[in-house]
Amino acid sequence: MNKKELTRAYCNTSYRVRVSPEPIRLRVGERSAAFDEVLNSYGVTHWAFITAYNPRSRQLSDEENRRRHRDLLRKVKSINCQTLACEAKGDDGAWPAEEGLIVLD
Repeated sequence: MNKKELTRAYCNTSYRVRVSPEPIRLRVGERSAAFDEVLNSYGVTHWAFITAYNPRSRQLSDEENRRRHRDLLRKVKSINCQTLACEAKGDDGAWPAEEGLIVLD
């Protein structure tokens, strides 16, 4: 995938943050009042989505992706980052959903 295609793929993806009572859907370039409330409740204004799934947009097996995600969880917890579980899923369904984290700062 070239840079333009990759950017388009990220922009055509929904990032579902798992919070109560309902997950919040985030999209690149769209503001979410509900997510702003979540950020306020944590006292933060900055965040990033990270994932260990399919590094460099090279599709790995489900087993390998899950192993990498567990490793990422351990590393993030070891440095005491606040995180929220998140799932990224492209609109076209060409790739399986990817587990990830919203890291709060």
